[in-house]
Amino acid sequence: MASSSQDTPHVIVFPPLVPLITVVSSIVMQPFFPLQLLARLPILVRLSVGGMLLLAGIGMMASGRRALTRNGTNVPTSLPTLVVVTSGIYRWSRNPLYVGGCLVMLGVAFLCALDWLPLIFPLSLAVLHFGIIRREERYLERKFGDDYLRYASRVPRYIPLFIAPLFRNEARDLGASVARRPKAPLGDDVRVSASVLGVDGDGLAGDEVPIGTGGERRTIDSSCSADRASVSWMDE
Repeated sequence: MASSSQDTPHVIVFPPLVPLITVVSSIVMQPFFPLQLLARLPILVRLSVGGMLLLAGIGMMASGRRALTRNGTNVPTSLPTLVVVTSGIYRWSRNPLYVGGCLVMLGVAFLCALDWLPLIFPLSLAVLHFGIIRREERYLERKFGDDYLRYASRVPRYIPLFIAPLFRNEARDLGASVARRPKAPLGDDVRVSASVLGVDGDGLAGDEVPIGTGGERRTIDSSCSADRASVSWMDE
C-alpha cells in the first residue's frame, strides 16, 4: 500500500509560500530601488482597484477552500486528494485558490504602491504553473483518470467563466462523441453519453447539445443521468 506521502502531487514548494515570498521580496526591494509608478496614480483609483482585487481574491480562496472541505477532501498539497471536486466555484475554475492568491498579490501591490510586486509577479506565475499546478494535474489524471479528464475538458484551468452554468450541458473537447442512429425521426429516443452533455447527473430538458461534427444542434426533451442519457429531440 502506498503511503500518504507517495499519494501526493509532489509540488516543488508549499503553495502559500509563493505569494508570501513575492510580497516580502517586493517590500524589501521597494526602498532600495523605488520606481514610484503606482504611487503616481490617484489615490482613490489605486485604493479602489486594490480593494476590489483583494476582496475578489479572498472571496475566491475562501469559496475554494469551503468547496474542498465540504466535499471531504484535503486542502494541503502534502496530503492525498480524496475526490475530484466539481461543485461550487470549481464549476468555473479548476484552481480558484491559486487564482485568488494572484488577485490578492495584485491587490496588495495597488494598495501599498509596491511597484516591484507586478515585476516579480511573472516569476511567481511560472512557479505556480510549472512547479505546482501542472504537477497537480498530472497527479489527478493518474489517480482519477477519465473522471478528472472529463472535468478538465469543460472547466478552464484559471480564468473563471461565470456564465458557464448557462452552458454547462454543452459538449466540450477531448473526443466527446454522440451515438445516434442515422436519420432517426424526431421523437425517437437517442442514447447520448453524459460526458458529451457535460453534466454531473443534473442534465435538464430544454438544454441544447451539438450533434456530430457538422454543427447541428438539437434540444433535449428529457432529463439525463450521470452515466447515460436517453433523450428525445424537440421540434425547433
